Amino acid sequence: MKGTISILVPVFQGRPFVGRCLQSVLQQTYKNIELIVIDDGSTDGTKEFIESFETDFADLGMRLVCLRQENAGQASAINYGLKHVTGDYVAWFDSDDVLQPFFAEALISCLNNRPDADFAVGQLAFVNETRPDRVLFIKKRVPPVGYDSFFDDLLEERNIVFGSGCLVVRKDYLFRRLKNREILTNREGQNWQLMLPITYHGKCVYYDAVVAKIFQRPSSHSRHQRTPRQIIDRYRGFIDLLNGTIARMDYCPESEAKTYKKKVLQVFSEKIFAYAYMHKMIADCEWAYAQMSALQTTTSQTERERRLLKPNHTLAYWFDRLSKRALRAIRRFAALLRRP
Repeated sequence: MKGTISILVPVFQGRPFVGRCLQSVLQQTYKNIELIVIDDGSTDGTKEFIESFETDFADLGMRLVCLRQENAGQASAINYGLKHVTGDYVAWFDSDDVLQPFFAEALISCLNNRPDADFAVGQLAFVNETRPDRVLFIKKRVPPVGYDSFFDDLLEERNIVFGSGCLVVRKDYLFRRLKNREILTNREGQNWQLMLPITYHGKCVYYDAVVAKIFQRPSSHSRHQRTPRQIIDRYRGFIDLLNGTIARMDYCPESEAKTYKKKVLQVFSEKIFAYAYMHKMIADCEWAYAQMSALQTTTSQTERERRLLKPNHTLAYWFDRLSKRALRAIRRFAALLRRP
């Protein structure tokens, strides 16, 4: 196989765990690698620690590039890294996760065997931080027969695996899809911002094996505890993020873009309504209900739950809440019993 793969890794305050990320790149069976690590304003010596690996990379014929910027979030760090890409393929993953040794070789082989494919996707294993040998679950995409609805499924978070650590894309194709080699700057959602342009009418080839491990760290940016208010605001932010990403895709016809934006509003209005109902956040329920009514997607269940939020239905509301909580507990217990 020929061609360099550029791997982007944004990192913030990563001194305690970025070492295993770097080691997983050093252990790749495919050595034609350019690793671009972007330090997003760390103050714990992350950059100096990363630079201590330069000789290790050089000895294996790999290139390690360590960039630094003032703290501005992962999307901004990705944009900075994209400006320095020189490889023929591009990948990205988080600094607290690891790649399987065959990650680059396997996915580049997939693309070599399928010249018509634009990107390749593998599977992700989620593991416990303290027990990395224990796989909690495997995330993979089961491609549908015929038309690959990857883009549509991303909008609905259905049958998908996000690209951090499981995707390799041809550079020329990627840069045709990203305006000015940039994604929309936002503190969250950089996987959506990269994958929506990639999957829009892009051809994917799938690799049927785990190519990276995702460590479940409670303190990580995407998994730390949030208040109900923060979660609702995050959902509202995702609406703006996805619609902004679609708006930047100037190769997407306006009529299609309008349909996709409606879908985004529908998906997250339903999420907001369901979550706000469970936490009795009446104003947010009303906002979400208004969006669903305008889109004509309300159901008998949303009508019923909206009525239960009224003061004269307090007892019925709490009975409904307890019933749903009991049902979720039963489902979780049944899932545990099914585990090998």
